[in-house]
Amino acid sequence: MFAKFRQKLPGPKATAFWTTAATLVTVYRYNKRESTRLLDEYKQRASHAALETIGSLDTPRKVHVYVAVPMSELGTRRARQHWEKYILPVFAAGALDYEITLVNETETENGVERVIRGGVHRLVADEIKDRRRRQLESEDDNEELRLWRAALDERKAENERRELKNKLGVEPG
Repeated sequence: MFAKFRQKLPGPKATAFWTTAATLVTVYRYNKRESTRLLDEYKQRASHAALETIGSLDTPRKVHVYVAVPMSELGTRRARQHWEKYILPVFAAGALDYEITLVNETETENGVERVIRGGVHRLVADEIKDRRRRQLESEDDNEELRLWRAALDERKAENERRELKNKLGVEPG
C-alpha cells in the first residue's frame, strides 16, 4: 500500500521548488494583510482628531512634510509613492492639512550623480533662519535685532582686520 502511495509523490527537486514557492506566496500575502491591518489601525487612531471641532480663533492642524530622496536613488518617485500609499491615508483620516516639500538635492562628481547627505537638515535650518529673520525685521524698534546687527557688523570688522593682517603679515593699527 505504501509502495503505491510512494510512487505518486514528486521527486526531491520538485518538492523543494513547490515548498519554496508556497513559502514565498504565504510570506507575501501575510505581509500584505498585516500592512493593511496596521494602516487601518493607524487610520482609526488618527480619526478621533477629525471629529474634534476647531474654533474660529484656533490655528488649524497643519503639518509640513519633507519627502526626501532615498540614498540609493536619484529621483523622488519611490518616496512619493511611499507617501501616497502609507502616510497620506492616515493624514486624510485625521483631517490634517499638510504642506509637502520634495527634497531632491543631487550633485554630479566625475560624471556620477549622487544624493547629497544632509539636504533636509540644511533646507529646514534655512527655512527656520529665514522665518526668524522676517519675524525680527517685522517688529518695530526691536532691541534684539539691533544687537544682532551690531554683532554682525563687529564680526565683519574683525574679519576685515584678520584679512588685512594676513595680507600684510603684521598686526594692523
